[in-house]
Amino acid sequence: LHRGGRIIKTDINKVIEHYSDQAFGDMRKNKSVGKESRSHRNTMNELDLAIRSVGEICPNVMDMTQEDYYKWWLSLQQTLKESTVNKRNDSLRKFFDICVRLNMVAKSPYLKERCPRLEVADAEPRRILSESEAKLTVSRLKEKRELYEDPQGRTNPMHGCLPISTYLGLYSGLRTEEMRWLEWSVLRLYDKRQSFLYIQPAT
Repeated sequence: LHRGGRIIKTDINKVIEHYSDQAFGDMRKNKSVGKESRSHRNTMNELDLAIRSVGEICPNVMDMTQEDYYKWWLSLQQTLKESTVNKRNDSLRKFFDICVRLNMVAKSPYLKERCPRLEVADAEPRRILSESEAKLTVSRLKEKRELYEDPQGRTNPMHGCLPISTYLGLYSGLRTEEMRWLEWSVLRLYDKRQSFLYIQPAT
């Protein structure tokens, strides 16, 4: 891949293509997903946002130095939450790992010692809702039913996914991440008798 001892010509689109394939492969290890899945789109969107934000520090991402990377990492912390900073940092780090593997840069500007993952603390300790709190949540959803069933021309109506995910969480104990991968094929819904949610071990 080297020509005359020099790094080959930079092709960001090629790097992004490899990044996409790698992300898709990582997802397939745990779940059966396609490149049009929401998770894959979110992963690629994080990379796009990371590269765009680099432009404020270094016009050409491929010319980024260790000092540039450090300044970029610090700048993210001025406006973003710790969890989002970690996502952008991970995205750009993996981007440069691929650049090195493809011989498009000699060395990644990322240094773990200077730009580590930030510790993310929950704003409030997580806990299980009491029975009275769960019943109150369900009653409030019923009171506001028209907000997600009849938008009445509102610019930002409540989406039907909110009550659905709330009901599923309360009645089945499913976590948010589990609900994201839920498909109709695992549900057995009935009007006049008990409904079922079939769970099978991950393969």
